Amino acid sequence: MTQAQGALEYLLLLGGAILVAVIVIAVIVGITGPSEEETVLAVAHGLCAKFPVSECAGHLVEVRGQTFACDIAGTGCRATKGIELTSCGAPAGGWLDGRLYFLSGNLSGPAGTICFDMTANNVILNCNGKRIDTTGAFATVLVSGNGNTVKNCVIASLGGAGNVGIGVSGPNNKLIGNLIEQDSSRSIRIYAGGTNNALINNSTCGAGATQYIQISESGSSQAASSGNSCTTCSDAYADLGNPHNICVEAGALDTCLTSC
Repeated sequence: MTQAQGALEYLLLLGGAILVAVIVIAVIVGITGPSEEETVLAVAHGLCAKFPVSECAGHLVEVRGQTFACDIAGTGCRATKGIELTSCGAPAGGWLDGRLYFLSGNLSGPAGTICFDMTANNVILNCNGKRIDTTGAFATVLVSGNGNTVKNCVIASLGGAGNVGIGVSGPNNKLIGNLIEQDSSRSIRIYAGGTNNALINNSTCGAGATQYIQISESGSSQAASSGNSCTTCSDAYADLGNPHNICVEAGALDTCLTSC
């Protein structure tokens, strides 16, 4: 064997070893990728689990640059990877079914414009106690999909006759723990077709003779209503006699308050 042949064989062997090493590394990376994501999620679960169930909702935790929202799942506090909303309007890529969206800061929408029109299904919007302001809009948040949840939002829907804080036109949705400030119309309105929705622990405040929570007669088959409260008991609307309306008169489904 000549010296040149030996050098060539050596180079071929070295090249083969490098190729094998690259393949092995690629396989290892492919295997460990999902494990890394699972590890991050497990750490987020652990951080959320530190909160008592009664204090779980509304907390955000961050692991390796990824934000997770804590929420009650079963009997404990668990983490869900969310998409942050930093402005009014549709999220980048549109609303996606089954995803969690959250706020980490207050938002203000353009005058006369709906801030969020939730058209997807099984979506959770968790405002984490942050505030959304709109002026003269048809609605600040409109829920037209199926099985969505709007929770922990502070909403100011001001400056226009007919504007609504949260409007619901789809079925099987939940409004939980929201505070709506209203000065001229309904704080929450369930439209025709908005059936089997649950309204739990929502509060309203505002000035003027307004009907704060209205459930349309044709959309009156609701799943649950409890713990809702209003500052004003109004008889300003013609459908006062609808027994499904909330915070309309003494003896209605929920309680009318004197202050907010």
